[in-house]
Amino acid sequence: MRRLAIFALCVFSVPCVAFAHGEQVLAFPLGQGAAMIVVPLLMLVLKMNARWKIGAAIAAIVAGVISWFIPGLYRLFMDWFGLSGWPWFALGFLVPVLATLSVFFASRYFRHDS
Repeated sequence: MRRLAIFALCVFSVPCVAFAHGEQVLAFPLGQGAAMIVVPLLMLVLKMNARWKIGAAIAAIVAGVISWFIPGLYRLFMDWFGLSGWPWFALGFLVPVLATLSVFFASRYFRHDS
């Protein structure tokens, strides 16, 4: 029973994009890696408080991790993206960047001036 539980845990920890074929397997994580380079640059350029910057970094990481494990992500976008790897790169790149930008816009909206 314990071996079955360990096997089930390993299967559930595999990202859904890993079931893709060809370059889609590499394009999605490479897009997220590129986003993790761009997100700190965005935080340097955008004027935010230190707390909001920490929140933006956490949001980018959490959004990236969640996007790995969305059930059926590959099947959902396969009809739209086809067999090209570039849309998968864009999806992996845009999810953390949009999470960072949403925290930036939230910091502008909920700003408390004294």
